[in-house]
Amino acid sequence: MGRSCKEIKKRILEDYPDVKVEQTEDKRSCTEGDTIYLSKEDYEPKKMVDLFNILHEIGHVYTSEKWMPRAEREWRATTWAIFHMKKYGIRIPEWRKKNFQEDIYFLYEFEKAFFNRDMRMKKQNLKLFWNEQESA
Repeated sequence: MGRSCKEIKKRILEDYPDVKVEQTEDKRSCTEGDTIYLSKEDYEPKKMVDLFNILHEIGHVYTSEKWMPRAEREWRATTWAIFHMKKYGIRIPEWRKKNFQEDIYFLYEFEKAFFNRDMRMKKQNLKLFWNEQESA
């Protein structure tokens, strides 16, 4: 019937051989250069959201630049992951989609207020579109 999360993870990593993967003891996954450091939960995925997190981290490798504000880096990586998740049959619950969006908006407001940062993008441009109907 359906493929396991472990099988899907293997396929994802095979599709991006230039991305190095390591497990970290941290509770959150992160990216440094072309290496993604996966939390134990993401390294041994049991849920679709764990697989989405792997795609998100790979998205950082392909879309993020150090000079970008963090909110923009997170938006770009999440948008990249959304675009690629259909290829693997990954579905995310609505409540989690809302959390991703709230996290990005929070980072935007935080950077703007506390770092007095000149934000290259307007907040409304950081909206995540999870399906074609939303972006129309």
